[in-house]
Amino acid sequence: EWGGRSVAANNELNNLTTGACGAGTIIDHVQTFRGTDDGFEFFGGRHDVSNLYAVGNDDDNIDYSFGYDGAMQYLIIHMVGGDKGFEVDNTEDAATYTATPRTESEIWNVTIVCGQSGTPLEKAYNYRRGALSSINNALVIECADVFDVDDSASCNGLPGSGAAAAGRLTFGTHLVLSQTTGTTLTTSNACGTAL
Repeated sequence: EWGGRSVAANNELNNLTTGACGAGTIIDHVQTFRGTDDGFEFFGGRHDVSNLYAVGNDDDNIDYSFGYDGAMQYLIIHMVGGDKGFEVDNTEDAATYTATPRTESEIWNVTIVCGQSGTPLEKAYNYRRGALSSINNALVIECADVFDVDDSASCNGLPGSGAAAAGRLTFGTHLVLSQTTGTTLTTSNACGTAL
């Protein structure tokens, strides 16, 4: 609760951070609340997580990168301000966006609440910089932008892209709700490949 802080420009502490934790590590039934930066951040590793609840963190609620490929399930994200439900990268250097091990998690049973009734806010998902994953069974409520896939390295993972990685970035069953009149499902996709 109320964890994290800014150390310097672009150098912040998160509520809960892991670095290359192996498959023997289990993170289960953890809540982060109103952290100064990300709620959860996983730098590499293969540990599984379940029953995570991220509420009102200032930046991203769940952020993973640098080859993280653990499984996640039963995730609830309630955004109160903040930036994104998920922000996912493979690496941060364009020359290594497709480096291995590749960031590629399997995610099941997610609820993301972005804004209050009738006021869509922020992004539910932002996959970029070569990140891949499979996200299934999700409820997304009042998000201004639901699926944001940036750069060709991540877009090449979408089904139908024709690339070698095609089908390794998938958004399975999703129910998207908004009470705002005229709101449409918005997507941002650098490659133009259908989601």
